[in-house]
Amino acid sequence: MPDSPVWTVVLAAGRSTRMGSDKAMVPIAGEPMIRRVVRSVQGLRPIVVVAGANDAEVRAALRGLDVAVAANPHPEDGLASSLAAGIRATPGDAAVLVVLGDMPWMNPATLAAIVEAYREGAGSPIVVPVHEDRAGNPVLFDPAYRSELLVLKGDEGGRRIWRAHRDRVRFVSVGDPAELDDVDAPADLRF
Repeated sequence: MPDSPVWTVVLAAGRSTRMGSDKAMVPIAGEPMIRRVVRSVQGLRPIVVVAGANDAEVRAALRGLDVAVAANPHPEDGLASSLAAGIRATPGDAAVLVVLGDMPWMNPATLAAIVEAYREGAGSPIVVPVHEDRAGNPVLFDPAYRSELLVLKGDEGGRRIWRAHRDRVRFVSVGDPAELDDVDAPADLRF
């Protein structure tokens, strides 16, 4: 059973080019999307939120929540730069649950199941949620993959890592496929 502490890293530094405005601030059920996402992971502390040029807005949106905010000074370098900034803000012995800041329909019970699968999954140091044949986020990585995650470039995320180590992945079934949906463009919003 893995005994590494689990930190949650929420990525919210993207440039939101397809949305046309900062996705993190888009209102979902009356609150900024980033606040909704972070509230869904509040049971999985400690939490680090990675912000970019939107740092001040993200901090304001998260006021009152128990989170740390890490800055990505180069969000234009892509997803991998945000992932690295978040991982560097965690202790070296920590497993990381990588959460995308544009996934407002995650169920806290599913997130807890991902962490539980990691805790009980000897020999499965990566946990990926799946609905039928569709794998998604958030993904939990054991600290053994820290160095591989830190050298990713551009818009590469953890998918490349877990696919390379598929024999070490434990898949957790998600009942509602909407939990795997992210918001990239206005058409992806549900009201």
